[in-house]
Order: sequence, then structure tokens, then C-alpha cells
Amino acid sequence: MDIKQKRRKFNALLAVAHMMEAKKWMLAYYGVDSTTELSEKQLDELIAKAQDLVNKSKEEQDFKMRKWRHRCLRMMAACGVDTQDWNAVNAFMMDPRICGRHLYELNVPELMTLHRKLHNVRDRKAAKKHDIKWIAIQN
Repeated sequence: MDIKQKRRKFNALLAVAHMMEAKKWMLAYYGVDSTTELSEKQLDELIAKAQDLVNKSKEEQDFKMRKWRHRCLRMMAACGVDTQDWNAVNAFMMDPRICGRHLYELNVPELMTLHRKLHNVRDRKAAKKHDIKWIAIQN
């Protein structure tokens, strides 16, 4: 890989990690203002650091995804869905009033929205059950 490609790769990695604003500080560490002033060895070091940032960012995103999927599955169980049966989970998720998509197709913000929606479903079911018991007690 030639030096121009390495500069492009460095910039692309920073963009993926959402760290473009840190580029100035990374370059200042080497006492330069631009990647054109870096040696190939210095550029290789920066690429390695940027790759570590991307990997760390991806790991954090994967952790968030797993955490929110787990929360949604627990809330589905509270709603009465058998979460051990993926066919039941998929059927519940494909209901247009719930989501209309499978759980694995959702990103973190969509999972957060689904979690709130599942809270409402659970609370409505609990209120409905409570009202039925209350009516039975009154009679």
C-alpha cells in the first residue's frame, strides 16, 4: 500500500470511529499539522491506533445491541410470550402493532423504542387483568 492509500485509510478509519475531531490532536503528538508531513512509519502507527478505535467502537456497539435485545426479550416474557420458542417470538414481533420486523433486524434505537412499546403492552395487560379481578370481587 502506498502512502496516499495509507492516508486515505487513516482518514476513513477516523470517519468510521467518528473521531475526525481528534485527528488534529493525534497529528499534534507527532508535531505536524497534516498527514502529508508524517513519515510512513508514523502513519502506520496512527492507522493501528485508529483501527483500535474502530474495533473498540464496534465492541461497544455489539454490547449495546446484546443488552437491548436481552431487555426486549425479558419484556416479551413479561407480556406472556414464550421466549424459548423463536417461532413465538418471531410471530409476536411480526405483528404490525408491535414491530412488523424480526428482532435481529432492529438496531439499537429501534430496540429502545420496542422496549418502551413492550412496557406499555405489559402494563395494559396487567391493568386489564386487574380490572377483571376487581369486577369479579365487586359481584
